[in-house]
Amino acid sequence: MTEPLDPLLDEVAEQGWELNGPADPGALARVDGWFRARTGGVLPAAYRGLLARTDGLDFNGSMLYATRDGRNVGGMFVAGVVESNERLGDPSGTWVGEANGDLFGVRAGAWVVADRGSRQVLAQYDGATALLTHVLRKYLDT
Repeated sequence: MTEPLDPLLDEVAEQGWELNGPADPGALARVDGWFRARTGGVLPAAYRGLLARTDGLDFNGSMLYATRDGRNVGGMFVAGVVESNERLGDPSGTWVGEANGDLFGVRAGAWVVADRGSRQVLAQYDGATALLTHVLRKYLDT
């Protein structure tokens, strides 16, 4: 599970946003290898846990990237973390999600929210759990 994100994901579902199925273990391993090669660090437990519960999340204007580009059960497009980072073409950051012109991810070893256009850091968090908690809470309250 994704403790402490589980209660927030439960709340997303309670508000009527459909969670995707869990990521395939092979897809998680692929993303873990990609993340390690790109950042030199392991895929954070909070993001790994989120993907293990819902392979990507698109709700209330916020998107947390999945293990790969594809369609969910309802036919909605889900953006993949590797493919999204390739499209962004930004070697200065590794992004795990986006919303309203902001990117969420790790840059220079810090978990941040950055402006999508300028890549200027808008806020910094103590880790992936804190950043993902902020994103889920903010878009639940919107």
